[in-house]
Amino acid sequence: MALRAVLLCSALGLLGLRGAFVAPRGAAKESAWEREEPTRSAEFTELEASTFEAPSASSSLDGLLRFAAGALLGLAMVGISGAPAKADVEDVVIPVDDKGKTTTLTKEQLVRGKRLFNAACASCHVGGGTRTNQNVGLAIEELSGAQPNRASVEGLVDYLNNPTTYDGLKDISEVHPSIKGGDIWPKMRSMKQQDLYDMSAYILYQNQTIPEKSFGSASRNSVAVGRCQRPPHWLRDCCEEVPPAPKRRPLQARALWTPGSGYRPRGDDPHRRPTLQLREGAEAKVRRGYPWLPSKAVRNPEALQAFTPCLVNVEATDGDVLGVALYSGLGSIAARMLCTTAYVRIDAAFFAARLQKCLAYRERLFPEPFYRLVHGEADGLPGLMIDRYADHVVIAPAAGMDLVLWPLVDALEEVLKPKVVIIRQDTLGRRREGAALRREVLSGRYVGPTELRENGVSFAVDLLSGQKTGWYYDQRDHRTLLASLVANTPRVLDLYSYVGGFGVTLAHYGAESVVCVDSSEAALELCRRSAAMNSVSPR
Repeated sequence: MALRAVLLCSALGLLGLRGAFVAPRGAAKESAWEREEPTRSAEFTELEASTFEAPSASSSLDGLLRFAAGALLGLAMVGISGAPAKADVEDVVIPVDDKGKTTTLTKEQLVRGKRLFNAACASCHVGGGTRTNQNVGLAIEELSGAQPNRASVEGLVDYLNNPTTYDGLKDISEVHPSIKGGDIWPKMRSMKQQDLYDMSAYILYQNQTIPEKSFGSASRNSVAVGRCQRPPHWLRDCCEEVPPAPKRRPLQARALWTPGSGYRPRGDDPHRRPTLQLREGAEAKVRRGYPWLPSKAVRNPEALQAFTPCLVNVEATDGDVLGVALYSGLGSIAARMLCTTAYVRIDAAFFAARLQKCLAYRERLFPEPFYRLVHGEADGLPGLMIDRYADHVVIAPAAGMDLVLWPLVDALEEVLKPKVVIIRQDTLGRRREGAALRREVLSGRYVGPTELRENGVSFAVDLLSGQKTGWYYDQRDHRTLLASLVANTPRVLDLYSYVGGFGVTLAHYGAESVVCVDSSEAALELCRRSAAMNSVSPR
């Protein structure tokens, strides 16, 4: 490269020297052209005639300088190399499938794949990372960890034909910046299978050209140039056209979590979180301990959009960091405060400490392990409800809390050691926020219904398919109150009874007649089962 620069500079110098010898004559003609506007044709004829004059000493020197400059420019453009053309690239062996089949790519395939990748993918996958989720990139270890495996040409082509989430779930629109799944990757819809094949091969090729930090690993905001082996010149522009990484510390993008996946997001780094800037006057409530940040209180929602949902450092207008919040950007509550201490790490240890306090308080109140363990803001975990049914636990998170579910589950397993953990992301609150809806057994094997006991009465509840988290713990005190008054209410009509929480309790405590009414046959079946468990017979 240095030799090429020297040759190029030498050629330009000779051209400049040639200009010094020849320019005065041409300059005189040029100035006459500009001065005498009406006589252009005459001047042009004179200039044209002068071209055919007999060679002079200056014209001979002009020709010699032109020849020398042309030779040096040719050497600079072609390059001084005694190696054959094939030295630009070694044979690249790429896995075709996950059964061990491989293929050797040609230079033409790699060039074509590079161009297709730049046209269709480079805007989101900078340096192999992913702008919308920096924890899932294009490194071999990450492609191998996907469900199904994508670390082969056929695996990637299958993904591009039928895009899914990282762990195989179909609702890709939940984790992609596009709102509708049909709007994903419009540039790919016009591609042929061969286009997808070449582009997939190029993605796998990039992993082989960066041995120290494979394509897309390490810092997602860093670019390939400067940390990889320099690719051949015909692929070099793919790396060099990526803008250089900023000098400031990169932000930590959202780490989306999906139930049933073996993938767990990376740990929280307090100094790499995005910053949520509060509008003037909004920090007063936060300083007083108010747990919610409404949308109108956020000054920079556009800057946080690419990282949503995410943990954020909450910054006042004077620059003070007021604490840590979970930012979802959905609904009227844009963020929920987790901690009012700056730069606290939100990990399993953080949640374990909170859960220990919740557990100690509940154990003082309830003689049996059937209660709401976490009640959102009241327990310092806004947007989160956790109900305990002995050795079964049901988690009901609001939007944004999905981001920290894995450290939360780790903390639950440490503090409670449950046999079954179920997640219910189908609550009314999530529907109002427009968040993803699903319910799933996260760990253990659930065989319903589950038995719970309250006020000396047993009930059969379905934790996976029932209403709320399976039971209405928030009505415990009302059921207790009515049980104390049952002597004055011998006949009971329990409307919208669900599994008979009120009706079966009152029948157990002496009501002469109880009628339970509900629109769900499944709920009424659980009601009958609960009645049988307590040897009562409400209708």
